[in-house]
Amino acid sequence: MAVPPVQPRANDVPPTVAALPHTARIAVAVMFFANGFGFSNWVPRIPAVRDRLDLSVGVLGAALLFPAVGAILAMPVSAWLIAHGGSRRITVLAAVAYGAALPRRCSSSGSATARSMLR
Repeated sequence: MAVPPVQPRANDVPPTVAALPHTARIAVAVMFFANGFGFSNWVPRIPAVRDRLDLSVGVLGAALLFPAVGAILAMPVSAWLIAHGGSRRITVLAAVAYGAALPRRCSSSGSATARSMLR
Protein backbone atom coordinates (compact mmCIF):
# COMPACT_ATOMS: atom_id res chain seq x y z
CA MET A 1 0.00 0.00 0.00
CA ALA A 2 1.56 3.28 -1.17
CA VAL A 3 1.63 6.24 1.16
CA PRO A 4 0.67 9.49 -0.58
CA PRO A 5 3.27 12.26 -0.32
CA VAL A 6 2.61 14.92 2.28
CA GLN A 7 1.77 18.25 0.73
CA PRO A 8 3.04 21.28 2.66
CA ARG A 9 0.42 23.77 3.70
CA ALA A 10 0.85 27.49 3.15
CA ASN A 11 0.97 28.21 6.88
CA ASP A 12 3.79 25.66 7.42
CA VAL A 13 6.40 28.16 6.16
CA PRO A 14 7.77 30.52 8.82
CA PRO A 15 7.47 34.21 7.93
CA THR A 16 11.25 34.70 7.90
CA VAL A 17 11.62 32.05 5.20
CA ALA A 18 9.07 33.83 3.00
CA ALA A 19 11.55 36.69 2.50
CA LEU A 20 14.45 34.28 1.93
CA PRO A 21 14.74 34.44 -1.88
CA HIS A 22 15.20 38.23 -1.85
CA THR A 23 17.54 38.15 1.15
CA ALA A 24 19.53 35.27 -0.29
CA ARG A 25 19.95 37.10 -3.60
CA ILE A 26 21.32 40.15 -1.80
CA ALA A 27 23.66 38.00 0.31
CA VAL A 28 25.00 36.21 -2.78
CA ALA A 29 25.53 39.54 -4.56
CA VAL A 30 27.42 40.95 -1.55
CA MET A 31 29.67 37.88 -1.34
CA PHE A 32 30.41 37.97 -5.08
CA PHE A 33 31.22 41.68 -4.79
CA ALA A 34 33.55 41.07 -1.82
CA ASN A 35 35.36 38.22 -3.61
CA GLY A 36 35.65 40.25 -6.80
CA PHE A 37 36.93 43.26 -4.85
CA GLY A 38 39.60 41.17 -3.14
CA PHE A 39 40.66 39.46 -6.35
CA SER A 40 40.71 42.72 -8.32
CA ASN A 41 43.04 44.23 -5.72
CA TRP A 42 45.39 41.25 -5.88
CA VAL A 43 45.73 40.74 -9.64
CA PRO A 44 47.34 44.11 -10.48
CA ARG A 45 49.93 43.49 -7.75
CA ILE A 46 51.15 40.19 -9.16
CA PRO A 47 54.04 41.74 -11.19
CA ALA A 48 55.21 43.73 -8.14
CA VAL A 49 55.08 40.63 -5.95
CA ARG A 50 56.98 38.67 -8.61
CA ASP A 51 59.67 41.34 -8.73
CA ARG A 52 59.86 41.78 -4.95
CA LEU A 53 60.26 38.05 -4.39
CA ASP A 54 62.49 37.61 -7.46
CA LEU A 55 60.39 34.73 -8.82
CA SER A 56 60.83 33.05 -12.17
CA VAL A 57 57.88 32.79 -14.51
CA GLY A 58 57.58 29.05 -13.80
CA VAL A 59 57.55 29.47 -10.02
CA LEU A 60 55.03 32.31 -10.29
CA GLY A 61 52.82 30.15 -12.53
CA ALA A 62 52.94 27.31 -10.03
CA ALA A 63 52.17 29.70 -7.18
CA LEU A 64 49.16 31.05 -9.08
CA LEU A 65 47.96 27.50 -9.75
CA PHE A 66 47.83 26.50 -6.08
CA PRO A 67 44.84 28.68 -5.07
CA ALA A 68 42.76 27.00 -7.80
CA VAL A 69 43.87 23.54 -6.66
CA GLY A 70 43.12 24.51 -3.06
CA ALA A 71 39.66 25.71 -4.05
CA ILE A 72 38.89 22.42 -5.79
CA LEU A 73 40.10 20.46 -2.77
CA ALA A 74 38.13 22.68 -0.38
CA MET A 75 34.80 22.28 -2.18
CA PRO A 76 33.89 18.92 -0.62
CA VAL A 77 34.91 20.23 2.80
CA SER A 78 32.80 23.36 2.38
CA ALA A 79 29.84 21.26 1.23
CA TRP A 80 30.15 19.13 4.36
CA LEU A 81 30.43 22.24 6.56
CA ILE A 82 27.36 23.81 4.95
CA ALA A 83 25.38 20.58 5.35
CA HIS A 84 26.24 20.42 9.06
CA GLY A 85 26.48 24.10 10.00
CA GLY A 86 24.10 25.83 7.61
CA SER A 87 24.95 28.09 4.71
CA ARG A 88 24.38 31.33 6.62
CA ARG A 89 26.75 30.48 9.46
CA ILE A 90 29.48 29.14 7.17
CA THR A 91 29.19 32.12 4.80
CA VAL A 92 29.54 34.57 7.69
CA LEU A 93 32.56 32.68 9.05
CA ALA A 94 34.15 32.56 5.59
CA ALA A 95 33.52 36.29 5.06
CA VAL A 96 35.14 37.14 8.40
CA ALA A 97 38.14 34.90 7.61
CA TYR A 98 38.46 36.41 4.13
CA GLY A 99 38.26 39.92 5.52
CA ALA A 100 40.94 39.13 8.08
CA ALA A 101 43.21 37.54 5.46
CA LEU A 102 42.86 40.26 2.82
CA PRO A 103 45.06 42.88 4.51
CA ARG A 104 47.67 40.22 5.22
CA ARG A 105 47.75 39.25 1.55
CA CYS A 106 48.40 42.84 0.52
CA SER A 107 50.85 43.78 3.27
CA SER A 108 54.59 43.74 2.96
CA SER A 109 54.91 41.64 6.12
CA GLY A 110 53.50 38.69 4.20
CA SER A 111 56.42 38.82 1.75
CA ALA A 112 58.80 36.91 4.00
CA THR A 113 56.21 34.19 4.49
CA ALA A 114 55.51 33.98 0.76
CA ARG A 115 59.22 33.95 -0.05
CA SER A 116 59.87 31.09 2.35
CA MET A 117 56.98 29.06 0.92
CA LEU A 118 57.94 29.59 -2.73
CA ARG A 119 61.65 28.78 -2.48
